[in-house]
Amino acid sequence: MEKPSLTVLFITLNEEYHIGAAIDNVKDIAEEIYVVDSGSTDRTVAIAESKGAKVVYHKFEGFGAQWNFALSLPIKTAWTMKMDPDERLSENLKAELREALKTGRKDIDFSFDRVLWFMGRRMRGVKDEVCRVWRTGTCHFTGITVNEHPLVDGDWVKLRGVMEHLDSRNLTDWLAKQNHYTLTEAMQRYNGELLAVQPRLFGNRLERRMFLKWLFRRLPMRYFIENLYNFFCRGAWWSGVHGWRWVKCRELVSRMCEYKYLEMAERSGRVKSGQRIDRVGM
Repeated sequence: MEKPSLTVLFITLNEEYHIGAAIDNVKDIAEEIYVVDSGSTDRTVAIAESKGAKVVYHKFEGFGAQWNFALSLPIKTAWTMKMDPDERLSENLKAELREALKTGRKDIDFSFDRVLWFMGRRMRGVKDEVCRVWRTGTCHFTGITVNEHPLVDGDWVKLRGVMEHLDSRNLTDWLAKQNHYTLTEAMQRYNGELLAVQPRLFGNRLERRMFLKWLFRRLPMRYFIENLYNFFCRGAWWSGVHGWRWVKCRELVSRMCEYKYLEMAERSGRVKSGQRIDRVGM
C-alpha cells in the first residue's frame, strides 16, 4: 500500500519502553521518521535506529524549543505529524489519514480525538481534540518551557478516528513523570514565563483555553471545581471509580504545581509565608 507524503516527528528522553512500538505503529503511513533525542541513557536511541528512524541529538531547552528544532530538520514530505512515544494511531485513523493527505489544499490541518489511558486502563469518555498533522512549513510551537502548543496556518479539519494516549506504564512511572512536570511548570511560572498565548475569552480555541487557565488560578474552591469539571464535563464518570481515581490524581498535579511555585516564591521572599496563592502574581 502506497504511503502518504508524511514525516512523523518524535522527541525523546529515556523512552525505551515506548519508542519501538511507537515507530512500528506509524511505519506503514510515514515515508520518514525522525527521533530528536535529548540525551537518553537507556536503549532509546539504539531501538529507534534499529527500527529505521533517523535519530538526531539536540540539547533539551524546553518542549517548545525542542519541537521547533524538530520542525527545522530537512523534512522533504508534503505533510508533517507530531507524535509522542506513548501515543498510538488507531487503524481507522491511519486509513483516514491515507485518504485525507491526498488533498491538494494548503490551507488545512488535521485534528482528531486523543483518548486517555490511565493505570493500564482506557478511560471511557476522557478525550481531547489535538491538531497533529499540518502542511510542512506551516507550523511552529509556542516557545514556553512546558505545555507547548502548535500554532498552525489554515483551518482544522477533524478526522473521526482516534489516537490512543497510553501515558505511563504504571502509577509509579506516572507519578515520577508528574513530579518532573509540576517542577517544570512551577519554575516556568516563577521565572515569569507567560502563558502560551495572550488569554482571551472570545479569541480562538487556544486563547480561550489560556483564559480559562488564567481564571482557574484565581478561583476560590478551584480544586473542587476542577474535580467536577474533570468528572462530569470531561467524562471521567463513564469510567466509574477508576475515573474518580484519575480525577483525584489530576487534583494532586494541580496542587503540586501551585505548592512548588509558592515554595519558590516564599524562599525568595517574593511572598510572605502563608499568603494565599491566588493573591500572588500569576
